[in-house]
This record gives sequence, C-alpha cells and structure tokens, in this order.
Amino acid sequence: LTGDWKQQVETCFNMLGEAAYQQVLIDRFSPQNNRQNTTAMHIDLVDIPFCLFITTNYDSCIQKAFEREEKEISTHFYPALNTQANGNPSIYHLHGYIDPENPHETVGSIVLTSTDFQQAYESPGAVRDFLIQIFEQYSVLFLGFGFDDEELLSILETVKRKKRENQTIAQERRLPRFDETSYFALLENKVIIQHQTDQFYREELAEHERQEQADYEIRKEDAYLSNLGIQVIRFNAGDYYKSVENIISNLRTSASISSTSLKSSEDLK
Repeated sequence: LTGDWKQQVETCFNMLGEAAYQQVLIDRFSPQNNRQNTTAMHIDLVDIPFCLFITTNYDSCIQKAFEREEKEISTHFYPALNTQANGNPSIYHLHGYIDPENPHETVGSIVLTSTDFQQAYESPGAVRDFLIQIFEQYSVLFLGFGFDDEELLSILETVKRKKRENQTIAQERRLPRFDETSYFALLENKVIIQHQTDQFYREELAEHERQEQADYEIRKEDAYLSNLGIQVIRFNAGDYYKSVENIISNLRTSASISSTSLKSSEDLK
C-alpha cells in the first residue's frame, strides 16, 4: 500500500464489513501464512536482560524465541497496555496481536485502519499514554524501526517538553536532579551503489549526487533525533543485516559478562 494506506484499509473495512475484514486479518497474519520465522537475532535479543519488548508487529517471533530458550514472557496487547511488573519479561504489541491459539477472540485488538490509529493515539489514548509512561521511566533501544511515524514523533516531542519543564522546576526549587533515561536507535545507512564502468560517467555523477543527498538526509535525521535525546548508531544493511546481528550478539555477550560478574560479586559477600 502507498499513500494514505490507513485510509485505504479503512475503505476495505467498510467494503467487507467487520466479520469478513477480521477473517482476512486472521488468514493473513496466521503463523502458517505469515512466515513468522524466529531468527538468530531474536534468540540474541532474548538473551539480553531487557525487561520489556515493545513492538508494532502482530507476529509472535519474540514469544517463540523465549519458548526455544525455555524462558517465560508475558504477552500484552492493545488496548490492555500497562507497565505493572510481574517478575517476568513482558512484550507489548502496540497495534494488537492475533493469538494463534485464540485468533477470533483477539483479532479485534488489531490497529490498522485510520479510525483505529485515531482511537489508539488520540490524547488521551491507550498507546499514547502507555508510550509516554515508558519513555519517562525506561531507557529504550529502537531496533528495526523507522522514525517516519508522526504519532511516535509527537509522543517523543511531548516527553522532551515535559522533561524540560521538570528540569526547570527542579532548578528553581533546588531539588536534586535524578538520573535521566537514555534512548538509543540502530538505524540503517542510506547507501547508493556506484557504477564501476567509466563510460557511465553521467550515471555515476547522478548517483554521486544522490549519495550526497542521502548523506545530508542522514545528518539531518541524526540531528533531529539527537535533539529528542536519541543517540543514533548507524549500520550498513548489506549481507542481510549482518551488522545489526553482530551488534546484538555483542550486546548479548556484554550482558552475559555483566550478569556473571554481578553474580560473582554477590558470592563474595
């Protein structure tokens, strides 16, 4: 879908009717039709001690990764979003989730039409309120997420404004300054592949100009995200995102070492 795809889905909903529309969603997003493959990257993510996983996807790849590692995870999905800890890692499906074991009871949670998004992100709205709470209380790693979502950017702007207001109040009242949350984002470099043949000089020049434009867009995006308090880590998308897999694998190793060191320290007490 291109253009205003949310409105296009809304049109499909109106044409099909609710029952037929929901059946299409069940058929489309069922595991056997949706190629929900748990990858090595999912396994690495599971082995990093994140307390929360937040996704806009409808699949259960993270849950399956936890099952493969024989670990427990709690599943939450729109509109029942809350951050109450239960002792286990949790995954939150912001745009709904179709439970493979109970599809007809959960398909109504899917956020896909323009009306769905308005209800989920309007102020106050379940997704908006939940994300504001998350960004205020937790450090966040954005992975596999493009910052072209107007709803999310609006929420980040709100959190930034509230942080500044709180900092101003703390300074005026000479209150102690608490440690702030940190945000990180793994984002793809935009790379234009150059022709290697000299006879295509004009094409090479055009591609060089496009690469310069891509580099400019990257710098502009990085500056904007930095202003929102997000530290950007860029990676090259070649070789099936091997760069991301290496980063996640290194994070897992570091987390494992830190956990082992902590346990060793506790044993010495």
